[in-house]
Amino acid sequence: FDAAAHFYHIAQGGASGAPRMLVVPDVDEPYAPVPDGLAVPLGPNRDAIDGVLKQLPKMFCDPMENGRRGAPCSAAAVKACVEALKPIGGRVLAFIASLP
Repeated sequence: FDAAAHFYHIAQGGASGAPRMLVVPDVDEPYAPVPDGLAVPLGPNRDAIDGVLKQLPKMFCDPMENGRRGAPCSAAAVKACVEALKPIGGRVLAFIASLP
C-alpha cells in the first residue's frame, strides 16, 4: 500500500501467467477487488508468489515516482484484506513500518 491498497490476483496453479496487480484507490471505504484468487495455497503457487515478492521493492522503492504520493493507507489495506478473506476465513497479520 501507499496512497491506495494494492492486491495481486494469482490464478490457481499459476495457470493464467503472471499475477495481476489490482489497485483499490478508495481508502475511505476499502473493498476486496475480486472475490477469489487473492488468497491461494502456497505449494502450487510458490513461483508466482516469489515473483511478486521480488518485484515489490522495485515497484515501491521511490514513493514520489509515478505520482504515488500521500499518506500510507495501512488501515484501509487491512480492512480490504479482511474483506478478501471473508469467503474462506483466515488471519490478517500486518507489519507496518511507518506511522498510519
